[in-house]
Amino acid sequence: MKRFILFILLLVMGISFVSCTLPGIDKATGSDPEGNENEEMSKDVLEDDTGESGTSEESSNVPKSEETVSNGSDGNTTTSITLYYQDGMGYLIPVTRQIPKQEGIARAAVNGLIDNSQNREELMYYGLYPVIPKGTEVRGIDIDDGIAEIDFNENILNYESAKAERNIICSLVYTLTGFKTITGVKVLVNGINPDSLKFSTDVSGILDRGNILINTGKINLEEGVGKSDVYYIRQGIDQRSYYVPVSYEHDIVANEDKPAEIMDLYGREPGNNDLQSLIPKGTELTESSIEGDVLALNFNHSIKNYGGTASEDAIIRQIMYSMKQIKGINKLRIAIEGERTHLPEGTDISRDLILPAYINGIEEN
Repeated sequence: MKRFILFILLLVMGISFVSCTLPGIDKATGSDPEGNENEEMSKDVLEDDTGESGTSEESSNVPKSEETVSNGSDGNTTTSITLYYQDGMGYLIPVTRQIPKQEGIARAAVNGLIDNSQNREELMYYGLYPVIPKGTEVRGIDIDDGIAEIDFNENILNYESAKAERNIICSLVYTLTGFKTITGVKVLVNGINPDSLKFSTDVSGILDRGNILINTGKINLEEGVGKSDVYYIRQGIDQRSYYVPVSYEHDIVANEDKPAEIMDLYGREPGNNDLQSLIPKGTELTESSIEGDVLALNFNHSIKNYGGTASEDAIIRQIMYSMKQIKGINKLRIAIEGERTHLPEGTDISRDLILPAYINGIEEN
């Protein structure tokens, strides 16, 4: 049976989450869960993509995942991709999976989102479900200059609610733009790009992470409005917990001002009791700067006010996942009142941290 490499939290703070080890930043060395040093990880995690544009997805110039490629237990080469499934309450949950490295990886990713017996069986144990309706077929994918034009048969329209419609589009866009060579998505049905879908979702143009909203009551971002995704923690079935992105609308801000906007959003209540944040109340970002691909963040002492048994890994992970959306950022440099050392429970923040290339991972057997 497959098992999640769960990023599960040790929570007290009045939250009824399960007490489990949270894979993430090693407290002593800052290494990844496989024991590799963060500096060594950069060879794979931060390697630039060299795919060319203007090619069919089925050709040799397939989009490459932003994730690392490794040898599976059977010796075959695998690659990590992040797919967006839904849980029983309709939240979209990003899940990193290991699949055999192959041509047509974008098509394989989309096929993994379609509701069929195999996908349902693989996800049922985790309380997750495919988002694309049964009977949907991918008629073709063409990737040109970073835009993935994907053509479905008419069965993709076999859903019955506005929420299902939003989840289908969000899942497609977030899954495909997880590949370095894909920046936007154009949706076709039987070769035609419709202006809108059944419940008024506008799909007439290029959809990307900058103009759609995830896990909110709407999907299309109005022109002239900015957005940021903030990562919360959601408790699933059987005490499993997941990191979940939620979009917020705000004024358009410059790239260098985005960290302050994100941390201001963490100061709000999530707006839904299903979601939690471990970032302590009163935490303030006093200073931030971007130096090359490194984002430097300086917090006040309140970030340490989480008690002796709460998981500081989870706090760091929430910040890392949220800051990853800032353009050009690959590493995080964290200081508290100007000091870079260890957090109270031992997590090493004295050196730069590689932004994680995986989230809510599944271990494939």
